[in-house]
Formats: sequence, C-alpha cells, structure tokens
Amino acid sequence: MDFATICVSLGFEPPEVIAGRASIAHLVRASRRCGIYAFRFETGECYVGQSLDVAARYVQHRQRHRDIESFSFRSTAKRQLGEAEAETIARFEQAGFRLRNISLVSQPPIGGDFDQLFSRGWQHLWYLNPRYAARHSSRPLDLDQRHRFADRWNRYRCMASARALAAGLRAYVRQTIPDPAFTEATFWSVSLFPGTNDGRVVFRVNVYWQEVFVAAADDLGCYFRFAVAPSHLPGRHAYRDGDTIDRWSALSYFDLRYDSGGRDQAFVSTPSVFALRDALHSNELGRSARRFVLRLMQKGTITRHRSRSHCPQAADLALSDTPFSALATCFPREVA
Repeated sequence: MDFATICVSLGFEPPEVIAGRASIAHLVRASRRCGIYAFRFETGECYVGQSLDVAARYVQHRQRHRDIESFSFRSTAKRQLGEAEAETIARFEQAGFRLRNISLVSQPPIGGDFDQLFSRGWQHLWYLNPRYAARHSSRPLDLDQRHRFADRWNRYRCMASARALAAGLRAYVRQTIPDPAFTEATFWSVSLFPGTNDGRVVFRVNVYWQEVFVAAADDLGCYFRFAVAPSHLPGRHAYRDGDTIDRWSALSYFDLRYDSGGRDQAFVSTPSVFALRDALHSNELGRSARRFVLRLMQKGTITRHRSRSHCPQAADLALSDTPFSALATCFPREVA
C-alpha cells in the first residue's frame, strides 16, 4: 500500500506534493485547518500528527524536517483529535509504514541516541539472551543524590517486605534493562517512594517518558507489575483486562497504556515475587518485556525529572552481585 492509497482509505484528501514550499496555507481553508495531517518524506518515512492549525504546524515542522515531500489532511473536530491521531498512527503502522513519530508509535525510528551506543545487532543478541555480556561496567557516582534519598532509604530498610521488594526489583532490572550499569540514570531510573496516587508504591522503574515496572507493598503483602509488548505474549494475542497469562496462574493481564509506549503495550501484574522471577526468566514473557523496553530506549533518554528522582541506593540493590543473605544490615527481617 502506498502513501496515497492509505490516506484516501482513511478519509484524507488526496496527497499534494509540497517539496520545498514555505507554506501550505493555500491548500487548506482557514475555517477547516483543525484536523489530522500526514507527511511523507523523501526517505519514504511518514509522520502523522494533529493540529488546530495545520498551516502553522507545517511551518514548525519544516524548520526541523527539510525533506517533506507530500502532504495529506483530514479535517477533524477538536474533541476527536486525540483519538483520531492515535487510530491513524496505528493504521499506518499496521500497513508497514515507517514513522518518524516518537509518541503513540510502537516501532521507534532508527538512529537515535541509544542506537549510537548499542548497534541493532547487539540489541538483538541481548534481546534473545539478557546474559549477553555487557560492554560497560562503570556507574555514575553522585553523593549528593545519595544524600537526598537517605531518609527514604532508611524508611525502606525498616519495611518487613524489604527483601521481597528488592528481589523483584533485581529480577526485573537484570532481565529487562540492557547493560544496566552503563545506562543507569540516562536511559532508565528507579524511584523510591515516588509519591504516586497509589501510596503503596515503593519502587518504580522508568524508561523514556513512562513507568515500566512497579513494586508495591501494603499490610497484605507485595504487588508487582511490569510492561510488555502484547504482540510478543505467548498464546492468544487478544488478552483482556484481568485475564490470566497462559500457564502462569499468578499473572494477570493489565490493560494500561501510556502515549509514549504506543499501542503495542500492556502490563502484567502478580502478587508473587516467585511468579515474577519465573515469568521474567521465561523466553515468552521475558522477551515480551525486553522488546517493550528496547522500543522505549530507542525513542530516547529518560526525562530530566526522572533523572533527578533516581535513587542510587535502590539501583545498588538491583545491580549488586552481593547475595541477599549478605545484605542483612539492610533488611531487618527475613522474607521468603
């Protein structure tokens, strides 16, 4: 399917060639400039977006993208822009188009910051086997950051569920974060008591602009959830909210999406650290989780806010090779 065909099939106007033009104001009446637009670039890539004034938006895009070749547009009511944009992006991806979009897409562009550090070949080998040797071992050292989290760290140490939560965090980071010591605080971060609406959350791992893992606890025990790419889940590809994941009776499908992760996104939840570790070490769920993390890292780094909220002490738990039995001073009570 070519660009013109998919645009017309989605109710857009037939594409116009606009290469080198400073403005497209003459192509869309001023009263109908609110809607969804699609660009095709000289490389064959596309971009889909929404705007209240597509003529003004084109001028902004052209400052960054000088190779816009053609343009198509569909007038859309303001209240429908978000849903229409997401649906159009999904249709373009399903048709096999490579998009330059960052948010809402499942397939990120090639050649970003992460690709400069790790070749796609290295990424694929790591995706198949997270034990694939890391090329780097250095970690950032920020004593001020550690000092800022001292009170939260002491609060965490006194929790009865501290060891179980740490075991879950370590299992997730070891199985889903590529070269975690090197990418720490740049491509991923871990927050301690992040202050979310859910007061049970103890650890939250963030990649790019969103959370990918949560470890929580209350009087009833622990709770874990992690992000996956549903297209890589075992068995059925039509899981619904609350469904059990194939042979893992302790794992539930959680229909939660963030714009930054695209449509091929969901979460898996469990109250059992043992089920979590079993799932992450399996080829099916482990690779589904790693696929999702890779896509986010290929899109870009974490935000500055996430970097400031990174807790080095929590990262110590995830990255240390020290057995939990040797960390008795951190955990006042044994947790099975």
